Amino acid sequence: MMDGPLLKARPTPASLAVYTRGMSEAEGQWIWRMAKNVTISVNGEAMDVPFGTTVAALLQLLHVETAQVAVELDGNVAQREQWYDISITSGAMLEIVRFVGGG
Repeated sequence: MMDGPLLKARPTPASLAVYTRGMSEAEGQWIWRMAKNVTISVNGEAMDVPFGTTVAALLQLLHVETAQVAVELDGNVAQREQWYDISITSGAMLEIVRFVGGG
């Protein structure tokens, strides 16, 4: 059983990670509900994010410009091309590093 408010319309792509899809027993149609939160660590600070949040969605939620960023998830570098596929689980430890040029 899912928790949270119910939406009958599909959420926008920007908020998609915040919602999870499930079948409405009463109406027999797909509905969207706010997902449960999980606690993760981002750069050493505890943070609650919706269950099923991907690395890409987390970066968007944090308003991180991704062009010159690397993400480490539980001690392993998360490959950029997989950011949309990697779901962050409860207790995950992430380090977000921004590359800075200089001389």
